[in-house]
Parts: sequence; C-alpha cells; structure tokens
Amino acid sequence: MSLQRQAILEHVRDLLLMRTDAGANVHLNKAEPDQVNDLPSISVFGVSEARGEFQEKSPVRFMRILKLVAELKIADPFSDDASFKLNTLAEQVERIILRDPLLRGRDKQTALANDCRFQGMDLVIDAQSGSVIAGLADQFEVDYLYEPEEEAPAQVRSLLSVHLDYPLAEDGANDTSDDVALVGG
Repeated sequence: MSLQRQAILEHVRDLLLMRTDAGANVHLNKAEPDQVNDLPSISVFGVSEARGEFQEKSPVRFMRILKLVAELKIADPFSDDASFKLNTLAEQVERIILRDPLLRGRDKQTALANDCRFQGMDLVIDAQSGSVIAGLADQFEVDYLYEPEEEAPAQVRSLLSVHLDYPLAEDGANDTSDDVALVGG
C-alpha cells in the first residue's frame, strides 16, 4: 500500500472539514451516514489507481494516477431544493480541492501530488439505506510521484545478503571475509 496515497486521501478529508455545507460530517471511506441527521455528508474514497509514465528508470520513479471520489449526500432528496443543495455542495468541494496547492504540485518541497483534475460527476441514489438518500459522486484524478524503496525492507534484506568467512589457515583463523548482496540489499 502506498502511504502517500493514504496521506492524499486524509489531506482531502481534512481540507473539506468545516469548509462546506457538510460541516464536520466529512469522512474517509464511510459508505453510509450513521443517521439522516448526519446529512449532508461527504465521504472521500480512493477508488482505483493506475501506473502512469516512468519518470526515471534508475532509481525507479513513476507517476501514479489515483482516482479519488468525494461522495456527497443530502437528506430529503425529493424536496424542491434538493438539486440546488447537491450542486452547491459539489461546487464547494470542487473549488476547495482544485485550488489546493498541495494537490496541484505548486511547491515541489511540500506538495503531496503533482496535479489534480476534475474528471466528472455521477448521481448516487441509495435505496438500500434506512431512507432514500441522494447524492453526487465528484470524481478527481490525482497524479503523484511514486518512488519504491531503494533498499529492500529489513526482513527481506536478511534473505538477500550473506556474510562469508574464509578460514584458510589450519588454526581456524579467518584469512578473509566478505559480504555478498544478492540483489537490492
């Protein structure tokens, strides 16, 4: 799992907290609100990820493209102003996410991502919930540079390297020794 992906998802959640009509009802990977009183709500999901172009072959560095969804839900989807409420919330979310400098790669030292783009929106109707809930799924693509560990994790390194002693003298003293790394150690 990419910890950078987790950091991006948490950052988006934190960006939206108390800055939209959903107030504090902003969650990470929460499929359904606890109660209708918890609406409007936003849940942030990382729904898929793909490998983008290689930036360097040695050391290996490549772009990852994270598909991020902010699922927006409101109560009373049949009221006359339901569409207005959903679209207002969607506009708030889009502006906050797309203007964030940490997701746009403006400062290479502190940026979490290289770019963030709006990709579309789908209507969400949850007829399985306790009451019918309507919402929108705002979809974004976030590009970030992924750098696999240059060195294998410690538990793997011990399997990839060996220390050799060469006792050539009759008294058992070591004449020479060597450390051999098989790969990546």
